[in-house]
Amino acid sequence: MSEILKGKPVADSISSDVKIEAEQLTLKGIAPKLATIRVGEKPEDISYEQSAIKRMDICGIKTDVCVLDKNITTQELLNVLHQKNNDNSIHGILMFQPLPSHIDSSVIKNAINQQKDVDCINPLSSAKMYLEDKKAFVPATPGAVMEILNYYQIPLEGKNVVVLGRSMVVGKPLSMMLLNKNATVTICHSRTKNIARICKRADIIISCIGKAGFVTNDFVNENSVVIDVGINMNNENKICGDVDFNEVANIARAITPVPGGVGGVTTSVLARNIIKAAKLISN
Repeated sequence: MSEILKGKPVADSISSDVKIEAEQLTLKGIAPKLATIRVGEKPEDISYEQSAIKRMDICGIKTDVCVLDKNITTQELLNVLHQKNNDNSIHGILMFQPLPSHIDSSVIKNAINQQKDVDCINPLSSAKMYLEDKKAFVPATPGAVMEILNYYQIPLEGKNVVVLGRSMVVGKPLSMMLLNKNATVTICHSRTKNIARICKRADIIISCIGKAGFVTNDFVNENSVVIDVGINMNNENKICGDVDFNEVANIARAITPVPGGVGGVTTSVLARNIIKAAKLISN
């Protein structure tokens, strides 16, 4: 049976430090605050929103929750975003993605104030992260993966890592972060041939492909470390990952569960970014 890489101890460790820093800022008259902007009622967005609010409360960070109709126009959403950008009481903005298809996402992404872009949605924020700018924020979900690997002392330098998925939200930024740690990274996607064979040769497999049960025992060997970033709904309407946990956990060396893995750490990384934003904005 695999070692289970639980997210809770990682999240608790980060949150403990964040709470102390939030208290120190509050004593200086700075109340760290996150604004969330959610368009529509997608279950996965609502779940993340609830988790984020709970984590902020644990860390002593205030929240401003904004829920908008799914049929909102690009201009209307832009107006809301400008209001959050110009609100001096708000230090971080979290825009749930992906946005509905009728909204011009590129316009919205470019409009987010870089100083408040705590999830690296603005392309310029991503560029700073790729270049390892000290003022750059770490995108929450890729950052959570890196925190788990670090906490459980899983080495990256010189290791073969396969990332399943190439989205701008997780796959691409995560791949760059792994490269910055001197890992050898292979990105697989829907057009990749022989994915299972490629994964089976890897030291670490990170799945953010968004397909329930996609990673099976054919993808792993007894030395594989498997990080499951996927959040999907199964036939029983329960949250599950991209990995067939019961199959893979009998073979791989280590694996993250879903729920209870990457997700909980994501909100802690987000909280840490808000503290960083509050410090940068107040200086």
